[in-house]
Amino acid sequence: MPGWAALAASVAVWLWIPPAAKAGRLRQVVRYRQRAPAWRRRWPLALGAALAVTLAAAGRLAIGLSVGMVAVTVTSVAQASLRRRAARKRAALVMAGCRQLASLLRLGQMPVQALGVVADDNPLYAEPFAVAQIGGDLAAAFRRLGKVDGQEDLLRLGMAWEVSADTGASLTSTLDALVAAMGAAEETRHTVAAELSAPRATSRLLAGLPLVGIMLGFGMGGDPAAFLTNTPPGQIVGVIGVGLACAGTLWSERIANG
Repeated sequence: MPGWAALAASVAVWLWIPPAAKAGRLRQVVRYRQRAPAWRRRWPLALGAALAVTLAAAGRLAIGLSVGMVAVTVTSVAQASLRRRAARKRAALVMAGCRQLASLLRLGQMPVQALGVVADDNPLYAEPFAVAQIGGDLAAAFRRLGKVDGQEDLLRLGMAWEVSADTGASLTSTLDALVAAMGAAEETRHTVAAELSAPRATSRLLAGLPLVGIMLGFGMGGDPAAFLTNTPPGQIVGVIGVGLACAGTLWSERIANG
C-alpha cells in the first residue's frame, strides 16, 4: 500500500510541474534523443511493453494492459513534444542563417562565398555549400532540406536562389522579405504555443486525477489498490479508467497539434 501511494504521488507531482520547469531537466535527454536512432528513442515504449507482457504472463492481465496503455500514451506524448522542440530549433537555425546570409550579401560578398561563411556557423547550410563547391544543383539541395519539419523556409530560399541564378535578379531584397516573413511566422508560432500550453497542462492534470482519488482512498483508511488489482470488478473498472484517461490525453494532444 505505501508503494502504490508513493507511485501515485510521484506521478501526480510530475503532472503538476509546469512544462517550462521540466524543459531544463530534460534538456540533456532531448539532445541525446535528437541524435539517437529511432529504436533508442522508443526504449520507454519497449520497456513498458515488456513489463506489460511480463505482468500479463504472471496472471496480472489487467495491470499489464494498464501499464501497456500508459507506456504507449507517455511515449507518444513525449515523442511529439521532442519533435516540436526539434522543429522549433531547426526553424530558428534556418532564420538565423537567412538573416546572416542577407547581411553578408548586403556587404558585397558573392552568394556562394557568403553561403560558405554561413555554413561555418550553421550546420543546416553545410550541405548546400558543399553542393555549391562541386558545381551541383544548389536550389535542389535547399528543396531537399526544406522537406524536413521546421525547415520549410529553405524551400523558399531555394526558389529565390534559383530565380536569382537564372535571371540575375538581386538575392538580397528577396532574402530581406523572406526573413521578415519568417519573423512574422515565428511570432505566430510562439503565440499559438503559449495559447496551447494551458490546454495541454489541463489535459495532463485531468489524466492524473484518478491517482489523486486513489491517494484519498488510502488517506481515508481504505485500500483501493487491492480492489483494483485483486477483484474482477475492480480490474475491469481499472482497465476502463486507464484506457479512458489515456485516450483523453492522446485526443487532447492531437487537437492541440492540429
